[in-house]
Amino acid sequence: MNTYLIPTDENTIESVARSIALSRLQYDAFESLQEMVGKKLTSSDSLENVIDILFEQLWNGNTEHDMRQKERYRGDAIAAIRAINLKLITTA
Repeated sequence: MNTYLIPTDENTIESVARSIALSRLQYDAFESLQEMVGKKLTSSDSLENVIDILFEQLWNGNTEHDMRQKERYRGDAIAAIRAINLKLITTA
């Protein structure tokens, strides 16, 4: 049986980093809105579209702070990929 591992090339890392960043932004946005309105919200397409637009603007930022944030997300992505690969190797 072959064990297939997730690659750690720049494109994969960037994709996973963007995914992690977007998920965190969505979670934080929903949590903040729920606290503001005082009730549980459900996901809606219009709210997710607004968050997606905001995320793209944030992700494409070029300031030193933006670059540090992206580097942290890339580090999170590498750690996640390595953890998954380790699990794949040890359970094969």
